[in-house]
Amino acid sequence: MSPEESTAGVIDITPHSTQRKKGPWWAIGGFGALALIELLISANIRVLQWAPASSIWLRNHEFAFQEVLKFLRAGLWLLVTYYLAGSGSPRAFVQEVQLACPPTRQAFYGMALAAAIGGMDLFAANRRWTAPHPASSWFYQRGQLGLFLFVTFVTTVGPFYQETVFRGFLYPSLRRSWPPILSKALAICMTAYFSFGVLTRSAASAACLCALWWLLCEIKEKTGNTWNCVLASASYNLIVTNYRPVQMSVAAIVILSLVIRKMRGNSPRAPSRACAAD
Repeated sequence: MSPEESTAGVIDITPHSTQRKKGPWWAIGGFGALALIELLISANIRVLQWAPASSIWLRNHEFAFQEVLKFLRAGLWLLVTYYLAGSGSPRAFVQEVQLACPPTRQAFYGMALAAAIGGMDLFAANRRWTAPHPASSWFYQRGQLGLFLFVTFVTTVGPFYQETVFRGFLYPSLRRSWPPILSKALAICMTAYFSFGVLTRSAASAACLCALWWLLCEIKEKTGNTWNCVLASASYNLIVTNYRPVQMSVAAIVILSLVIRKMRGNSPRAPSRACAAD
């Protein structure tokens, strides 16, 4: 058994930092802080849209504004999570949210299951059982550049910051005091709040997203590795966006990584000190 497999199988519910006790109320407080950030962002956008001068500027620079807004939201979410984790340093924070170790072998199984869920969601969309989300449609209408930037974001930056927050901090915080089923249900509810617009557009999308979020919590529960969740979420987004250039590029990277892993299978590298400690 490899070192990475010997440590998998249960989520790490013990905080690496002793500065704060990060139980379920920290998770609920973090959710409230993130919800407040979303409300403030929405309120400021409405103010800008109402003001005549700024509304003209927004129409002329809408694409750049939307791009900056996505990264601003990601940065704010990570900053709030970093503060709530109370790790004291970026390195300790990376360990706290369990991003210090590389993805494990189980990540490929999670990616396959997430891709299957994404395929069902895409099938429902092709059968017109679900309506496209306005935000996604807006980027699709910006031409190839807008589409490429959107798909690249939702398959890289988006899964990284969202899974760092939800499966790296909020879900483990819930699990430190509450059982798995309750923690998963609450984590899904928290995630659903920020995807409410998508959930209400069709029952098919709601079912697929809830299945995905349950799978991500299960991956975190079984492997204790947040990178596995990031890759699974990215796999789902890669399928539902249905953008062939990025899909083919990612497929080539995955195949190459599998080949390299197979070639190095006889002489695996020793895990880092942080991973060995986990």
